[in-house]
Amino acid sequence: NFDFRDTYSPANPKSWSLTPNLPRNDNQPVAISISDASLIPGIYYLKIDSPNVSYRNNTQRAVVTSNVNVTLKNSATEAIVWAVDLRTNTPVANAPLRLLDQTLQQISGGMTDSNGLWRGELSKTDVYRNVVYAVLGQPGDELFGMAVSNWNQGITPWDFELRANFSGPRPTIYIYTERPVYRPGDTLHFRGIIRDIYDGRYSDAGFKTVTVGMSDPNSKVVEQTVEVSDYGTFDGDFALPANAIPGDYNLVSRPDGKDEANNSWLYFQVADYRKPEINLSVSLSPDPASSGEKLTGKVNAEYFFGAPVADLPFQWRLYSRSSYFSIPSFQAGIYNTKWLSGATGRFGLPYLTGEGRTGADGMFSIPFDEIKTESTLELTLEVTATESGGFPFSARESVTLHPARFYAGIRPDAWFGQAGTALGYSLLTVDWDQEPVSKTLAVNFQKVRWERSGGLYGNYEFTPIYTPVESKTITTASDGTARVSFMPAEAGTYMLDVSGEGAHSQDMLWVGGAEQAS
Repeated sequence: NFDFRDTYSPANPKSWSLTPNLPRNDNQPVAISISDASLIPGIYYLKIDSPNVSYRNNTQRAVVTSNVNVTLKNSATEAIVWAVDLRTNTPVANAPLRLLDQTLQQISGGMTDSNGLWRGELSKTDVYRNVVYAVLGQPGDELFGMAVSNWNQGITPWDFELRANFSGPRPTIYIYTERPVYRPGDTLHFRGIIRDIYDGRYSDAGFKTVTVGMSDPNSKVVEQTVEVSDYGTFDGDFALPANAIPGDYNLVSRPDGKDEANNSWLYFQVADYRKPEINLSVSLSPDPASSGEKLTGKVNAEYFFGAPVADLPFQWRLYSRSSYFSIPSFQAGIYNTKWLSGATGRFGLPYLTGEGRTGADGMFSIPFDEIKTESTLELTLEVTATESGGFPFSARESVTLHPARFYAGIRPDAWFGQAGTALGYSLLTVDWDQEPVSKTLAVNFQKVRWERSGGLYGNYEFTPIYTPVESKTITTASDGTARVSFMPAEAGTYMLDVSGEGAHSQDMLWVGGAEQAS
């Protein structure tokens, strides 16, 4: 309860003032003694503020003092607690224990055993939204202790790059239709399966019926209840009215009419579409390609009964948008500032445009000579033609265009540096298949200053201005690795620029220091 914590004021608080004698512009920790004598075990409220702070200060903490270390581990259905006396390093045996939820309602409890352990089941709780409190004894007791399930900084599964799912047993529905789009007047057929999924296992959810509702773009809902088979499956259909509104629809599934299932939504579309007369296809090769390499686009138009469509006029566009090459744990490619200018469209910006007509065989070839790039691009060729009834139809194909035959990855030892302290970097050169290659690279360490100018529609544009600091040439080993380091003399933003044989990668980081950064 953040409002309660922000406005809470204890009765007869002990308060004092401190004026630390510290140098300006130098962040450092300050040790403050909060009591002249030992505190009795319990829960204490601590708040720190300053009249010199202009913004709203929310520096308050609940602090537990205890002679007992309480360790809590819990899932959605059970918990284990271990209590150890810190003075003797011995288990706290036969101590009363309560487990509370976020509303302080007891959800389990008992007595610790001779080893200071307690293990038991929890009543239903959602550990995503709620915390669990393990409370040993009462505040003021010599053996009072406490642990909270979200006291986990630095020890969560994600801190060890592990995936975790803390949800408890809950029915999960998988529902699907035979196609993603329908026309007004069509009949939609659906199938589904319902299971309890927990601890990596599937089990019978125990439901006899599922209520399936269909909602149109105006949120008008039509429902039906279908039976669940012995295998946990169900099926049914909805007849779409002939005057059904085109747009996005969804199916909602509720076991036994209750909202307690995961993945119970499915979206589909209703559209006034018609099947085209012509099957239009486009290819673009080679894929992938390298900067400066010739590309060829091919257009093929044929009727659905197999005959070629001769002399078909069409328009084509070649779009270009930024892409990326991933080297796990490394930065590859040049630093991209284009995102500061806003969206560039679904397929990117138009790069080239043209027109053509298919030949007697329904084919047409579009050559693209020497398209060059300094960064990874995705090129999309889109071809649009018009049928006899005046309906346009399109086809498209995309390829990746690499700036060179290899990439150079950069990984800094730290994301923030300190002026006067060396910055270390690991480099890795790999080919398109992520295989290491040995390459010679020019490595430049530069300071960055950003110049601001007015842009379109009131948006600012920022242009980086680089000042060279240090340069060197290195050759990566047979495993593609190398090490470099540089010494920033002052605070600011710095860029490591690595290039060679058309490959170009950059990595930017911030360096702190006593001076003002520009």
